[in-house]
Amino acid sequence: AAGVFTVLYVFVAVLPLPREIQFEPEWTIDASQTPEFSESENCIPFKTGQLAGYFSENGKILNARSFAVKAAVSEFYFAPYGLSDDSVEIFSPDGSFACRIDSSGFPFIDENRIFMFLPGGSSFARYSSQGKKLWAYEGFVPVTAFSSADCGTVAGFADGKVLLFDESGNLSQEFVPGGSKYSVILGADLSPDGNYLACISGLEKQRIVLAKREKEHTVITFYKYMEKDQTRQALVKFSRDGDWLYYAFAG
Repeated sequence: AAGVFTVLYVFVAVLPLPREIQFEPEWTIDASQTPEFSESENCIPFKTGQLAGYFSENGKILNARSFAVKAAVSEFYFAPYGLSDDSVEIFSPDGSFACRIDSSGFPFIDENRIFMFLPGGSSFARYSSQGKKLWAYEGFVPVTAFSSADCGTVAGFADGKVLLFDESGNLSQEFVPGGSKYSVILGADLSPDGNYLACISGLEKQRIVLAKREKEHTVITFYKYMEKDQTRQALVKFSRDGDWLYYAFAG
């Protein structure tokens, strides 16, 4: 038996292994090191444990701040917050005060766009860099997916509906992907040019849907059923040039 195994091993071992991606770290840093902010550095946001801040491309901690409960962070803003605060203070990457939002809720910061999800989970508002409310959407169905771009905002809901808003907060289109036994939107994104939207839709025959925005309606241009349902929110993201769509799936 040992001889047979040896002969089989010799022949099998010469088969080429599948190609694999291997990452080699260029540098490693301790996030608790003393920050040294520089205006000339490109600020990359991070959040780990109860610490959030910014580091540079060459691995220097530019700013770091501990937070007690939660924090929202992007390339432009940092906002620590609690679960029952009456207001939220927002700071710039250098740690300077940027603005205050005098409202209870949970901040969501997407690049330089500031949103607040209002208590109840079915409404949200957009704010300016001075903390002024620009527009708001008030609904009754829980928001289960959300994303924004310079050209507008997309929100998905527990009833399987997707709403598109323009830059001023006006409802521009309403889209229901359907195709599954149970309706729910678990991830959504809008392409940078606003011409396409994508979402992970439904349970039991869950699918990824890519749709093109027409003048008065939305047309599905591609969809694919998932092999296994996801039961939580999942990543759906267009590349910065809009040529690629990335999405997460179970496993």
